[in-house]
Amino acid sequence: MLILQNWLITINYEPAEDIMLAKLPSVEEFGANELKHALEIVSDNVLNYVVKNLILDSTNVSVEKMEDRDYRATINDFLFKLTLTRLERFARLNSSILNLETRAISAVNEIFQKVGSTISFRVFADLESAVAWLKAPAQ
Repeated sequence: MLILQNWLITINYEPAEDIMLAKLPSVEEFGANELKHALEIVSDNVLNYVVKNLILDSTNVSVEKMEDRDYRATINDFLFKLTLTRLERFARLNSSILNLETRAISAVNEIFQKVGSTISFRVFADLESAVAWLKAPAQ
């Protein structure tokens, strides 16, 4: 079910599987403020639809030129909002740039640990693997 599709973001939700898929914009094309807005839209929809499983498709997101301070502030806000929802599992589709993935994984783990979140987080190279993990019974 298509929840939202515009120039910035596309969000689909499959209620039967309880999986939301959010495709993020290119930061280089639109800018850091638009990324922040897109992430706010995602967290609002996770909350409104009481989503338990989220796939964040960031394959088009390149934050190389984004200052670390701005990046961390944007990601921290987003992740903190996710901890206030009923989200159980969070899958991120890989941008395939290793140093950027390391930065993203570090930020997610740091925030989830800081707030004592029980959300499971994994990074995947493809959508099929992410969906398979979200559909598998929690361990």
